[in-house]
Amino acid sequence: MSTKSIYETFFHLSQGLLATANLSGYFRDLNPAWSPLLGYTVEELKARPFIEFVHPDDQAMTHQEAAGLFQGKITVHFENRYRCKDGRYIWLSWIARTGTDEADGSPLIFASAYDITHHKSVQEQLLSKVQESNRFRTLIESTSDFVGIADLTGIVTYINPAGLRLLGRELQDVMGKSLAETHPPEHSQRMLTEHIPHAVREGTWSGEAELLSNSGEVIPMTQVLVPLRSPSGAITHMATLIRDARPQKQLEKQLLTQTEYLRATMQAMATPIIPLDERILVMPLVGFIDTERASQIMNAALEGVQSYAAQVVIMDVTGLRNVDTNIASTLISTARALRLLGTETILTGIRAQVAQTLVALGIDLSGIVTYSTLKSAIAYAMRTGLSKSAS
Repeated sequence: MSTKSIYETFFHLSQGLLATANLSGYFRDLNPAWSPLLGYTVEELKARPFIEFVHPDDQAMTHQEAAGLFQGKITVHFENRYRCKDGRYIWLSWIARTGTDEADGSPLIFASAYDITHHKSVQEQLLSKVQESNRFRTLIESTSDFVGIADLTGIVTYINPAGLRLLGRELQDVMGKSLAETHPPEHSQRMLTEHIPHAVREGTWSGEAELLSNSGEVIPMTQVLVPLRSPSGAITHMATLIRDARPQKQLEKQLLTQTEYLRATMQAMATPIIPLDERILVMPLVGFIDTERASQIMNAALEGVQSYAAQVVIMDVTGLRNVDTNIASTLISTARALRLLGTETILTGIRAQVAQTLVALGIDLSGIVTYSTLKSAIAYAMRTGLSKSAS
């Protein structure tokens, strides 16, 4: 079978509307699907200018669209109304471009169309319901939140002005298009397979969402989905209320940054390193010591010694609320770690009650110099530091 025969077979078998039209405004080729839809025979449709079948209100824009085609324009989504033989009008959506007749080289319009009458009817019904209440219409038209309606297959039938501004698009750019054009692919797929079915079962769905702007920006949102029902109670569409989550996300980011800053500040305050000179560091310890802070104390001491090349570290425990096995273990472990770096540890501020606790716990303080006051510890450290420096 030749390529031409294959194309002719597809042309005659297609359930979609296929057509060619010449520069004079007549259909030249029509596949059989036209007849059952409009009620005319193919010969009747070809015998008169196609503009005569177009609704009077749509003829001017149809002439303009056809003229644009012959100037090189490609029609992607053009809608007009065609008259049926019984007097009814149906809505058609067209895709068309121009080409040349293989026989004589004359220009031809090659077009395909599909019946969108039901879609238009549902859309008009929904919009009429919105228009029934001026107060409700004013509300959704003036709200700063995104309000939209789509059918259960994910085809957009309405988006309010705030939604269009957020998307950076015009109404004609999104009407009749898939949700995939207004949401990132993964989110639109979840909406169709998870969120919409959930809303149908439970009556509503809410959660985090993402919008896709005309510039390609993925916008974080919060979304609510609510099913819309026909007078018979059947769910026909989904209404959505979407709110821009960027201000909230920015606030959360700021709060997180501030929290991290405060945490870092508190950590620095909890384990301060005070250099007395290039050889001696003082670490005043106050409050309570838990597992996290115990690790911070050791890290701060080791980092301080490396930064200042200190020879002596004085850990002052005067401000500790209590001393238990964990705290004592932290002090001993820190002192041993510092000893590996060649640094001597002095423990000061040990009160009588603390001394009794350490003895009762059986804590081995051998190898750690202890003083009762910070003043005496500093005096010892100065002597120790000077003697090491002199040697």
